[in-house]
Amino acid sequence: MRKGKPKASLFRFAAGITLRCEQVKQNLRLRNEYLPALSPVATIKGKKQLFYNADVEDGFMTGAYQRAEIAVVYAVAFFQGIGNVAFPASATLFKSHHGLSDAEYGFLYLPMITCAIVSSLSATWLVHRMALKTLLVVGIVSYAVAQGLLALSFPLQSYKVLLWSIAVLGVGFGYTGAAVNFYPTQFFPLHRDAAIIFVHAAFGTGATLAPLLLSWVEHIASWVAYPTAVAALMSWLAAKAHSLPLRVRMPIRQAERKVSLGVPFGLWLFCVVAVLYALCESTFANWSVIFLREAKGLSDTSSQSGLSLFWLALTVGRIAASAVSRRVGAEKIYLSHLPVIAIAFLLAFYSESEIVLLVSLFVAGLGCSAFFPLNVSLAMKYFPEQAAATSGLMSACVMLGIGIAAYGIAPLRAYFDLEQIYLFSVMYPLAALLIAGWLIKKFACAKVSHIVSSDV
Repeated sequence: MRKGKPKASLFRFAAGITLRCEQVKQNLRLRNEYLPALSPVATIKGKKQLFYNADVEDGFMTGAYQRAEIAVVYAVAFFQGIGNVAFPASATLFKSHHGLSDAEYGFLYLPMITCAIVSSLSATWLVHRMALKTLLVVGIVSYAVAQGLLALSFPLQSYKVLLWSIAVLGVGFGYTGAAVNFYPTQFFPLHRDAAIIFVHAAFGTGATLAPLLLSWVEHIASWVAYPTAVAALMSWLAAKAHSLPLRVRMPIRQAERKVSLGVPFGLWLFCVVAVLYALCESTFANWSVIFLREAKGLSDTSSQSGLSLFWLALTVGRIAASAVSRRVGAEKIYLSHLPVIAIAFLLAFYSESEIVLLVSLFVAGLGCSAFFPLNVSLAMKYFPEQAAATSGLMSACVMLGIGIAAYGIAPLRAYFDLEQIYLFSVMYPLAALLIAGWLIKKFACAKVSHIVSSDV
């Protein structure tokens, strides 16, 4: 027994050395992929700002970025959720105070979706012609202006000001989304999957808290105070972002040659998957209350509770996925979400029990949780030369899907029951699963073989 102990210790020591060598090789490969980081000391507004060194420590690229830069980007994502949900959370007030009909209220979101798609697509072109920080600041300022116009529309009782407000919000969504989806991959290059999921979790947390905060502000002050406060906070975040460097390190192979603005076929397929996902999310998020109340006969309180469970599960699922993505593997988590969404649609169609129906909304939230962030992350991973433009493309595609579901289901109800539409919707996650499975099989295997060959 004693003779075996030194041999076992020697094996453990050798295994530890081998593992450390692999970690060093991975860090060197990462450092060679990116341009040299910023200098350790920079001067901003006459003050010396210390940056972390340019080494990779436990998966984090510690060079070039201050903690304040990371905090600002994630704070912007959080307040995006706070600002976006101010509009649907105020639906009753819009209809009563402005005297809007159902048609006028429905038309309210068309400018937002249109402007969000246009700004997201333009961001994919502008990102190669101006600093990403500029797009981020323009997006934040757009959010501040949108909230200011929203607050102004209340005393003016102006439907036109309300339309301008939600249109400018769409512009902010497009430009800000392009930036906040890309910066996390620069902050944490070895944990990019978790970093992107977490930025979406920050957005979901803001969206979940927004109705509660709006209700609380209405109780202690007035409704106008909420968009006014959000506008002030967004203005401060824009000024803070403008004062920080927020530089972007592009891969060397992209910086050394002309950037190809053509979109590869595989990236287009990721965009198709994003549209199919958005159809699923929008069907649950925009129609679940009507589905539960009219098709299943649940009370208004229970129907609203189902929607709350959907957003709660979506946020919790994103946080959980960001914690385990590196251990389990992004590709496995990515593909596992789509069958869960399909199960949620089937549960919603076949069930008549209130508890099971509410559970189906919770399951739907879990299924939708980390799928879109991982779709963005994997597209950037497999197409690094289009990484900066990918986030804008994905934002445009998800808004396109949301618009199709939000406005397309209403005319379909003239020919099909809402229950039948939910059953037909099972095709969305199944079609996305077929495409996503092919993409993972093709590009993940190709990337592994490339890494193996480069190590030999």
